[in-house]
Amino acid sequence: MKKMLLLLVSVASLTLNSCNSDDEAATNEPVQLENTWSLVNVRGGFSGTNKSFAKGKILWTFRTDGSVIVANNDAAATPYMPFENGNYPYAITVNPNTTDYCKESMTINDLFPSFCYNIDDSNQLVLDANYVDGFKYTFVKN
Repeated sequence: MKKMLLLLVSVASLTLNSCNSDDEAATNEPVQLENTWSLVNVRGGFSGTNKSFAKGKILWTFRTDGSVIVANNDAAATPYMPFENGNYPYAITVNPNTTDYCKESMTINDLFPSFCYNIDDSNQLVLDANYVDGFKYTFVKN
């Protein structure tokens, strides 16, 4: 009787353990721009700047209404920032006659230059104005 009970418990245990949900599996869905992003690196410009920042210090929140909220909580970053703290409109334009480098552009607050806009394979948001000797801004999701 004990062997039968042990066998029954073992089979039940194996059955329950093999019914795991796949809810936690990776979805391979693209990362959406409409998130809060932390600026983690600025590089480029005439001086060859390469400045890194702690995640969470400089936040850009892209909203579905076409606005971005910039919140810089790192005074040392101010010289590298294209915008003061505030709320700015942004627009994304598809560049049909370009190489893979700059398929889409982002204009913020109608300022020139616009940025080459990309969310790369590492799920980093990259805003790049290096093509006009500007800065390349790299963000990670906050």
